[in-house]
Amino acid sequence: MVDREVNQENYKSLVGSLLRFRCEGNYPEFHGAIGMVIKHSKPWSVRVRWVKPVHYATHTEHYKFHGPATVSDFELTRFEIISES
Repeated sequence: MVDREVNQENYKSLVGSLLRFRCEGNYPEFHGAIGMVIKHSKPWSVRVRWVKPVHYATHTEHYKFHGPATVSDFELTRFEIISES
């Protein structure tokens, strides 16, 4: 297990890596969730496909129509690397 911070040096090579959502800040439903990077969505942000879908905002109409989150975009500061590709 790698468990390290994401920084400028390792940013470009993250597609295919597994990341863990940090257990801090908002979006508590995502805390500890593990996802694979599928693309860099914008500078210092990534799109991840969750290993296990995340049940987020379950009380909303969006959730009733679309179900749990299978893919999300977040800033890299929200993650730690657990396995590199």
